[in-house]
Amino acid sequence: MRRALKTIGVKQSPRLTLAAARGQALRGQAIVEAIGTILITSLMMGVLTGSTYYLYVQQVYTSAARDAARMASLNAQMGNAGTQSTARSSTISYVQDYIEDTLGQTLGSESITVTPPVSGGTVGNRQVTVEIETTLDTPVVLSALMDVLGASDASKTKVASIPVYAKATMRYEE
Repeated sequence: MRRALKTIGVKQSPRLTLAAARGQALRGQAIVEAIGTILITSLMMGVLTGSTYYLYVQQVYTSAARDAARMASLNAQMGNAGTQSTARSSTISYVQDYIEDTLGQTLGSESITVTPPVSGGTVGNRQVTVEIETTLDTPVVLSALMDVLGASDASKTKVASIPVYAKATMRYEE
């Protein structure tokens, strides 16, 4: 623009130069704001995705515990002292298969507790309980956020895994 004005002999005003400089500054500011907005939006989406995944995992573990407790409550071997170990191991295997089929995660048998009905209890009052207790690794987004914010190793260790717990109790069907 400056060259074109000089060619035809028009003197350039200082206002025109100031306006052009302002336009460039505003464009630069808009780019910075857009980048900041995209980063914050991406972070929020990551946190939402991670928390939604945790809720899904919690629901799967609860369903596995309920299904296993129902299966154990109908298992005749669970009520006999001599065959309880067989019934327990089949219940634990059922939970492990359920978790692996649904989530693709392997769950150790030490994370699953099957409590058989108390022998000699009142008929109709005996219960079977299945508990699952494990941890879920922290979502990648949360780990990355902690790195960006400069969190200490001690605080990273505190949130390195999220506890997942499910318990279901059913009346033993005799």
